[in-house]
Amino acid sequence: MEKSKEEALSLAQRWLELTAKSELTKDEAETVIADAKENFSKHVNKGWLEYRKSVTEAGQWAATEWTGSGAVLQDVLGREYIDCLGGYGLLSLGWSHPKVVDAVRSQLNRTPMPSLELINPSRGVLSKLMAQITPGDIQYSFFAASGTEAVEGAIKLAKLYTKKSGFIVAVRGFHGKTMGSLSMLGKAEFKQPLLPLYGGPVYFVPFGDADAVEKQLEICKTVGVGIAAVMMEPIQGEAGAIDPPDDFWPRLRELCDHYGVLLIADEVQTGLGRTGELWGVNHWDVAPDILCSGKALGGGVMPISAFCSTPEIWETLMHPNPFMHTNTTGGNPLACTAAIANISVVLEDRI
Repeated sequence: MEKSKEEALSLAQRWLELTAKSELTKDEAETVIADAKENFSKHVNKGWLEYRKSVTEAGQWAATEWTGSGAVLQDVLGREYIDCLGGYGLLSLGWSHPKVVDAVRSQLNRTPMPSLELINPSRGVLSKLMAQITPGDIQYSFFAASGTEAVEGAIKLAKLYTKKSGFIVAVRGFHGKTMGSLSMLGKAEFKQPLLPLYGGPVYFVPFGDADAVEKQLEICKTVGVGIAAVMMEPIQGEAGAIDPPDDFWPRLRELCDHYGVLLIADEVQTGLGRTGELWGVNHWDVAPDILCSGKALGGGVMPISAFCSTPEIWETLMHPNPFMHTNTTGGNPLACTAAIANISVVLEDRI
């Protein structure tokens, strides 16, 4: 197929003109919908269109997102919907929270992306904020864009610190779909077609069953398998919003201390007020060794995630090689500013 740079330029220019308009005509809106369906079918994922009710049950014109404010989402035709999904936790402040949008707009006019050589002050401020609001002795943070990246970093940090390779996770647990995170995911439909995954041993136990965790730790100790960490969601999300027994997280903390392994709390879905506490583990007054955050962290305006830990554990990322774990756009000024504004709103409004 011959490709045309002129056609690509024309398409980009037409789209930029449309998005610059405050209102679209009916014909323009219908064209956006038709083009969106065709583009998704030919260039994104045709199966996604066949699965979404916003396409299959929306009548002649598929529900195509265009703008939103608070709890209300408006499609390109002007039809309004009450958003009860919230982007799987991404939009905890609703659509386009004005304080977060204003903060990002101000940052956009200065430095949208980092130089990677000079000090990015917003990254420092956000790191200090995370130290102030996370449980226990957590002091350091590394920022990325997605929850699965945060989990990947947590896996890497746990291995570096403990010099062990094994992990204990939960059946039906969800930690992301990149290769390391996918290895810890407890659902066959996403894993089986891609096996083998992570090279280290990964053991699955029923969620909420502290006895099973203890038994697995004891077996691994007996047979000489080194366990780097136990990683769990405070409340299982993808499995169906499953609450653990009240003694589960306190016992995990005790077991990890007893067997000398790290405790990782995957707070990507539960963090930043989504359970009635700032962090899910706060319900049980438990401080993990490593905490992962994402989704809601960017206030529904910018993608940002983080893994955070204590000075002792973080030392392995600082010496002898401070470039042991890096990325290019993680912790960029726009995303950090969005997260700072989000934390401000969450604390001020007691979200």
